[in-house]
Amino acid sequence: MSTIVRGQQGDSIGNAVEGGGFCFASTTYSEGCSKGPLDAGSLENGANVTEGCTAGSLDLGFLDNGVNAECGNDSGPNRSDAPAFPTTGTFGNSAAGVAYTACINQIDGSTFTTPAVSGSVWVTGIHALVQCDTANKTFNAAIYTSAKVIVGQCNAVTVSYQSGSQSVMFTPTNAIQLASNTTYILVIWCSSASGNGGLYYTAGNTNQGYTYASTYSGSFPSNLGTITFNNNSYCVYADYYVF
Repeated sequence: MSTIVRGQQGDSIGNAVEGGGFCFASTTYSEGCSKGPLDAGSLENGANVTEGCTAGSLDLGFLDNGVNAECGNDSGPNRSDAPAFPTTGTFGNSAAGVAYTACINQIDGSTFTTPAVSGSVWVTGIHALVQCDTANKTFNAAIYTSAKVIVGQCNAVTVSYQSGSQSVMFTPTNAIQLASNTTYILVIWCSSASGNGGLYYTAGNTNQGYTYASTYSGSFPSNLGTITFNNNSYCVYADYYVF
């Protein structure tokens, strides 16, 4: 039995599937389907999906309130009490700081706690308020456990220089699954170029802020070594959905 939750009508961008995050249009997703892959490219009202269904097509015409759908069930899906859309929100620090810490060849971040929810917290994006002046620079974001072990990173973003602060959004390279009500470190890293590259912050709690000197590269280190603590709550936060 796989659970499919309607994320969006039409070409079904963002249909959540139990056991493995979102199905995106024109992809094949099999983790949530015990009898074969499910073609998420056809998840629109009135469509039938036959892949992985051995006893007839799976009628997906009622994906408006969420359904429990069994592969091979030719009688169609049964409506359930699943919500039409997954619960979403943010965690971290979305405030606008007025001072920043340099993050050129240095990983800066703060500890934040995921919401206490029923299910996993899936990160869909990370936002940061950064300083990038004089020359363009490459920034990236990642999430570490409180034990300083990496959970996942994002795709790097080239940030154009300007005189003041600017908000940058990073998209995870792969879906980042976090535990509910658990402390993680949200971090930002910047490449070397002329001028300043930094991460803004506001006043935080004792030892909430972390800095770790490391020459910028395409991949975050798997573990953070000896870090320097500070009391900064860095201006970085994550978008999430619960599933």
